[in-house]
Amino acid sequence: MDAKKSFPIGVLEHEEAWQFFMKIIGDGVESSDLLPIATEVAKKCGGLPIAIRTLSTFLRNEPPFVWEDALRQLMVRQLKASCLLLDGNTNMHFDMHDLISDVALSIASKGNPVFVLRRKHDLSDWPDDETMKECGKISCVGISKLPGLLKCPKLTFLRNLRALVLSNCVLEDIALIGELKNLEILGIASSDIEMLPEELGQLTKLKRLDLRSCSKLKIIPPGILCKLSRLEELSMG
Repeated sequence: MDAKKSFPIGVLEHEEAWQFFMKIIGDGVESSDLLPIATEVAKKCGGLPIAIRTLSTFLRNEPPFVWEDALRQLMVRQLKASCLLLDGNTNMHFDMHDLISDVALSIASKGNPVFVLRRKHDLSDWPDDETMKECGKISCVGISKLPGLLKCPKLTFLRNLRALVLSNCVLEDIALIGELKNLEILGIASSDIEMLPEELGQLTKLKRLDLRSCSKLKIIPPGILCKLSRLEELSMG
């Protein structure tokens, strides 16, 4: 007659959790660029064996962008559990309480002024030229109309910009995008762009390019995508 006995397993210590995680993932991660991301993912498991096993099994042999996406999702879940983020209308969006948003903006703007114009505001809330000259970041999500002239010299070159999303925008000549040397994410989905500029090939750090629903896009210059040596994700269709 078979005998079965259950042995309860509690939360693992940090080193034990890491060893368990690595046993499933494989030792190759420790000598690759994935190590920093893998370390953060393992921490987010909180030492729970079932969480470690599930995530490590899923992520084993996956490319870097899958790891990065998993880490972002874990961070969002943690923020939601702390009520710092709220569920949005779709799984692609989230909401944030105005008080939390104001605190986040206050922290982000220290030493680098930030101006945010929300959908509920209008152009009467737009700051004067002197204030705008000091702005390093501007967010105008959901605003259908902007002033005719923006005087923001500190935004001229955007040398450190990592992500640029121009989805659902009327785009003409975007050749200047080639100056954004540190750009890693570019989204121009659902835009009316007809041709990708040659300058796009200068974005050698680009990892994600979203060209979905660009129905007017007819020309992609030969060899331009080959120059994007770090590209991990290309979305079209």
